[in-house]
Amino acid sequence: MTHRVLLVDDHPVVREGFKRLLEQPGLSICGEASNGREAIERVAALKPDLVLMDLSMPEIGGIEATREIRRRHPATKVVVVSLHESTQASMLAREAGADAYVAKSRAATELIETIRSVLAQNGFPKAASLAQRGTSGHSKRAPSAKPRA
Repeated sequence: MTHRVLLVDDHPVVREGFKRLLEQPGLSICGEASNGREAIERVAALKPDLVLMDLSMPEIGGIEATREIRRRHPATKVVVVSLHESTQASMLAREAGADAYVAKSRAATELIETIRSVLAQNGFPKAASLAQRGTSGHSKRAPSAKPRA
């Protein structure tokens, strides 16, 4: 079975990197969005199995977009990615309904493993939870209202 993935990040080069990384058996990129508003619209139109959602974006950020996507499309999985390696950011993502949170500084294999785990419906993966794993010595600053990712 091939799972459809929507990529959401305000930086085109990051979306392109994710697209190349996710060229994996069983995964297919069905679309892209550059902010949370577009993500909400594209989820309705494209019906992806999973949204790879940046935390910090213009217009509507990843937390608000995740909350709205999960409200409108509860079966759609959401994995939040961000530059922020803080327990607070991970907890905000979880509270919004994200199935997982992965810092962008993590290994590509960890992101792929997390996506596969979420698609297998194994809940919030232990490997993706900064609250359970710690921040590996990186900054524990919480994201500000409009951080850039």
